[in-house]
Amino acid sequence: MVNKKFTPSNSPSHYLVDFALLSIIFYTLSALAEPRLYPTSSENMITDTTLLPGIELYLDVTINQSHFGIARFGYKDEKVWVSAATLKQLHFKVPSNNENLICLNDITEINYHYNSNQQTLSIDAPLSLLDLQDTTINLIPSDKVQTNSSTGALLNYDLYATKNITTSLRSFSEFRLFNQYGLLSSTQQTQHNLDHDTFSQSPIRLDTLWRSAFSDHNLVVNVGDTQTRSLSWSRSTRIAGIQIGTDYSLQPYIPTAPLAAFYGSATLPSNVELYIDGIKRYSGEVPIGNFTLNSLPNVNGQGDAQIILTDSLGRESVQNISFYNDQSLLREYLFDWSAELGVVRENYAIKSFDYANKPIASTTLRYGVNNHLTASAHAEFMEDLVNLGVESHWIPQIGGGTVSSAIAFSSNTDHLGWLYYVGYRWANNRFNFATSIISTSAQYQDVAASYSSMPFAFNGNLIVGYNSEYLGSLNLSYFALQSHHDDPIRYVGLNWYRPINDNLYLSASVNKQLDDDKESILYLTATMLLNNNQSVSISSQQSSDSKSYQINTNRTAPSEGGLGWNITASKQDNANNNQVDLNYITNKFNVSAGFNNINSNHSRYLGASGTLAIMNDHIFASKPITNSFAVISANGLSNIPIRLENSTVGVTNDDGLLLIPSLNSYQKNIVALDSTNLPANIQVKQTSIEVVPEYRAGTLVKFDVIKTHPALVTITDPNGEILPQGSQIQLNGQTNNPITVGFDGMAYFEMLNDTNQLLITYPKGQCYLKLIYPKTKDLIPQIGPLRCSH
Repeated sequence: MVNKKFTPSNSPSHYLVDFALLSIIFYTLSALAEPRLYPTSSENMITDTTLLPGIELYLDVTINQSHFGIARFGYKDEKVWVSAATLKQLHFKVPSNNENLICLNDITEINYHYNSNQQTLSIDAPLSLLDLQDTTINLIPSDKVQTNSSTGALLNYDLYATKNITTSLRSFSEFRLFNQYGLLSSTQQTQHNLDHDTFSQSPIRLDTLWRSAFSDHNLVVNVGDTQTRSLSWSRSTRIAGIQIGTDYSLQPYIPTAPLAAFYGSATLPSNVELYIDGIKRYSGEVPIGNFTLNSLPNVNGQGDAQIILTDSLGRESVQNISFYNDQSLLREYLFDWSAELGVVRENYAIKSFDYANKPIASTTLRYGVNNHLTASAHAEFMEDLVNLGVESHWIPQIGGGTVSSAIAFSSNTDHLGWLYYVGYRWANNRFNFATSIISTSAQYQDVAASYSSMPFAFNGNLIVGYNSEYLGSLNLSYFALQSHHDDPIRYVGLNWYRPINDNLYLSASVNKQLDDDKESILYLTATMLLNNNQSVSISSQQSSDSKSYQINTNRTAPSEGGLGWNITASKQDNANNNQVDLNYITNKFNVSAGFNNINSNHSRYLGASGTLAIMNDHIFASKPITNSFAVISANGLSNIPIRLENSTVGVTNDDGLLLIPSLNSYQKNIVALDSTNLPANIQVKQTSIEVVPEYRAGTLVKFDVIKTHPALVTITDPNGEILPQGSQIQLNGQTNNPITVGFDGMAYFEMLNDTNQLLITYPKGQCYLKLIYPKTKDLIPQIGPLRCSH
């Protein structure tokens, strides 16, 4: 700041006159209950009892154009004095060894202006002299979703029949029961083979699971067939038992990744704008002092932020910030955990009930130490086996990227084994780099090793990528695997992809196995997008001993329903292959059919899939429901159009119901009733409802839709004369809001019952009328004239 500046509006000779006039104004305003200048009446009053030199003043203080209230000062010898206590209350940093009285002229870092006419004091001071509370602006949603739960059941089915040399029938089905307490799900598959008049059947149960979720606590409990959680270096195991742990997908709008925080300071009240990678994320006002912007973790990798600060004088300052964020880490102090207890599932999809005899226990813990470090631990226990490991993911302050490391050991019948893991990944909007290595000793073992393959002795990979608007996307990869008793397997690959325009895309890749000079594959493809969801692609594949060519054209079936198809013709060496696939989507089910011809060997297939759901005492047929769904109720009214996220998805049936098969669990789905084309006799109190369904469950959504009985009625008095304009009618004993008769004795009724009682008050007295609503298809029937009676 520049040195002090003292610029009173009047000279000292005129000060006493000004002070006298000000006193008169002061007491007048006090009598009128205006507290601005009266110290003891102002909410912003800053007072102290220190004896001040000269004339005592109560001045309205502004610091860096921010109002701080009224404070007590002393004025002597053209200098302004203030006590240390008042200066501290004005948020100045006052040294503890400072004198009790301070002259503002002696503070060389500030610039102040005293206006004797307005009795104000404006101060310009550097932020280093002020003790202000930091301002924190959170751009993070904090509202939790509340789920809508209902009771019901559904059956997903997928039927598939093939005919070549033999005929086979296959099916997959999923049965669900759900209510407010949770979800029961069971899946199974069957296969029937028809061959030479013989019949064989092999139904297989896949998974049976009960799931209860507690979204307020981000907690989920699974009982039945499930999988243990794992970390980067550990392996998941399919078990039957119980699993309990956190599930942050229950509150998807609250981020779990580290938050990108940006810092700045404003000497004057300012407008601040935050841009991340050129996109505006925030615009708002900040007071003087330091401020923090906590932004959403919407950047994975390195990003560039820009803070534009425009103060009240129109001066603009720009601050450029480079940061690094990794959405796989946990934000500060967030805890994620899981614990499992059960037995290992063996021969999955081969046998229905095949479980190991030895129980196992497993737990996984993750904790956000801070926004740059996430620590994890994993443990597995089985008879004679203990496996323990720790892991960390760390973002260095310098250089960015994520450094990962882990160490684990296993003890099995006195054999001690070790695992080591190290990795690093870095990315920005143009480059990406990732590498990781997992190495194990021959004695290292986990639970999965007791029922399947042993961990690899070495598992390493390296991926380098480059993205350019002109050159496209280029990726170089290297993978190496080696078991403890076999030779290593190493692959190197190069992939390229580039859009030529909005409709044409080219890609190429080459993969080579380094341990076999003969093993290399070159792949080229070109894809062109056409109108009506159609596309054409041409590809070629070449290896050291084989060549193949393929042309494919297809049309994707519209999600709202319609026909889709795929036609493929290919040639590999001396083999010719032709294939045609058709699929048709309806709102009740999906059907598919096709045939394949390989060198005169023919095969055909026919398939059907869909869902049968039970809710609200009704049965619904629908296309497959893979996630959550809703049943819409329009209070028994049919042909009411329903919209999901601004797209019409159907109309209600004869019972006033509609099933919507595609909602996102735990997310806000906006279901609306399209009221633009409703008949005039339909009233809707709420046109849109926010629906948050439970995991893979259904919910009942009720719209308060009323079918009214309006009518235009002509009424005469007991003598048969048309009721005069302005006569009042009470409908069915309702004393509030009477109906007013208009011209020609006509009265409009918005809502009538089948039978109605009318009390009519007109200039000659009162009369009564019993009105029966006619059976008619007219939306607003005209009734009468009807004669009332005494």
